[in-house]
Amino acid sequence: MGAENLFVSKPSKTSARECDFTQASLKKQVCWKILIVDADKNEHSLTKLALAGFLYDGRAVEISSAFSSVEAKTYLEDNPDTAIVLMDVDLEEDKSGFEVVRFARHELHNRLARIILRVSKSYDLARQIMLEYDINDFRSKSELNAHKLHMLIVAALRSYSDMRLVAENNVSLTKIVSATAAIYKMQSAPELLRGVLTKIGEIMNLPHENFSAFCCVSDRILLEPSNTVLTISTGIGDFVGCEDKAVCDVLPPYAITDIYDCAKDQDHYILPDALILFCKTHSAKAIVIYVKKSAETAPIARSLLNILSANIAIAYDNIALNNELEQTRREVIERIGVMAEYRSQETGNHIKRVARYSYMLAIAAGMVEPEAKLLQEASTMHDIGKVGIADSILNKPGSLTPEEYEEIKEHANLGGEILRNSSSRLMQISEIIAREHHERWDGCGYPRGLKGEEIHPYGRIVAIADVFDALTTDRVYKKAWSADEALNFIRDQAGKHFDPHFAQLFVENRDRVLEILRECKD
Repeated sequence: MGAENLFVSKPSKTSARECDFTQASLKKQVCWKILIVDADKNEHSLTKLALAGFLYDGRAVEISSAFSSVEAKTYLEDNPDTAIVLMDVDLEEDKSGFEVVRFARHELHNRLARIILRVSKSYDLARQIMLEYDINDFRSKSELNAHKLHMLIVAALRSYSDMRLVAENNVSLTKIVSATAAIYKMQSAPELLRGVLTKIGEIMNLPHENFSAFCCVSDRILLEPSNTVLTISTGIGDFVGCEDKAVCDVLPPYAITDIYDCAKDQDHYILPDALILFCKTHSAKAIVIYVKKSAETAPIARSLLNILSANIAIAYDNIALNNELEQTRREVIERIGVMAEYRSQETGNHIKRVARYSYMLAIAAGMVEPEAKLLQEASTMHDIGKVGIADSILNKPGSLTPEEYEEIKEHANLGGEILRNSSSRLMQISEIIAREHHERWDGCGYPRGLKGEEIHPYGRIVAIADVFDALTTDRVYKKAWSADEALNFIRDQAGKHFDPHFAQLFVENRDRVLEILRECKD
């Protein structure tokens, strides 16, 4: 076998800033690992001599030797990144090399290493053997001169590189699918942006302590990239605490140029020291993600970046749409409540105050925040039944006759009927409040005369909020009481009109009550 070096593969050319993904993904390996498995020491010497100075894709080969199946198994187990195995079939005994192949493929589950059998005697069943043992090539030692060996190694390394790239992309894709599932569960834009940064770090296999990245959200950058001052929405690592800071205050000028060029091109930049991800949403927003990295960081294929950025944009759009729907829902509910209050010449601030008093009291009573929020929203419709009461009764400046009082009491039932049979949790709570906020702890309330804990906690809470606000504001039939007079009334009616525990909590939170009263003046 000659030792002439006929093939020297040149590294592929890339732009000054852009990293070729295929080359970068293999840069973690300093050189290509080749294992020679042969009992004949001469074969080791000749092969190493023939491959002296060999380069492929700009990297040399590291050739190791194993003279038995045991040594070969140990090496393969310790070196899962072995690229090529040049193996003789007959080691300690005939065909014992096949056991090494079986071990590599089935016990180590190594499907990437290119296994080439080099045999000194003919095997008539070469094709069957290659299929049965997952062998990549089968050559006679006598035919492998230096020229053919180089051709064989180049073909094997090219195949190994492609297989490894596919494997790495599969791992990245699996991580992206997993990250997408987690991203879609996030409920708010800040939570989404923080989660995206964390997931990108996981996809790139960057330890949390070494991972630095930030997100920016902008609409103007879609129109005038170079004239937009980007500010950081959220950051991790070196960018923790940089929220609301201008990007130009935390990055060097060349990095700023990269970010604005990325925004102008509306594309992703894979650079030696950074990954810049551009996500364009349908809600007229752009998300720019900047990730610090080193040249050795495992990169992500551009096609996978496209998938990741599209999923981030979809998740952001979903949150924006949900927020818009939620805001619309709240406005509709509040305006319905305001409509009922205007029927009785009360201001819209009445329902705002009642809602805030109710939320404050619910939290003080130990209700979980999401439920207290629902109670706050539902309380705005506590008097929706007033739409069915005559104006002459609602706005009568003097005392009501017994007949008129009986009619006005019907607004509780009317409100419950308007809101009943809904599958919405919010509407179900609204129905309870509309029906029960005029019930009394002592059973003397209306419309059903419920007593004590027969009254739902929602009704008991809103009853206190509604009465306190009615006492502290002007009505057509009376002047406003002072806050302290109204609080004394709440205290005195504990155990009579009101749930004693809730009444005590309301009075104890006097400062918060007065704050709400000041902030929501008529």
